[in-house]
Amino acid sequence: NLSYLRLSDNHLTGVISPDIGRLTGLHTLSLGKNEFQGTMPSEIGELAQLTALRLYGNFLEGTLPTDIGYLSELQSFVVSDNSKMSGG
Repeated sequence: NLSYLRLSDNHLTGVISPDIGRLTGLHTLSLGKNEFQGTMPSEIGELAQLTALRLYGNFLEGTLPTDIGYLSELQSFVVSDNSKMSGG
């Protein structure tokens, strides 16, 4: 089961797919310094084992999904440098 996904600094584009919520074994999700757009999918809240979430340096917008609050194991959360994103 995949536990660590680091795709930072790869110039990836598009949106972060809601299917990300199917990677339930993830402990670390690092997608920083890409060119992702749109909103952060609420399905990230289904990653109950997640300890680190790094989405900094993209073009994400909107408010943080309330489902982020379900990530009780989360220790590191970095979404800085997304100029169109707010805390909600």
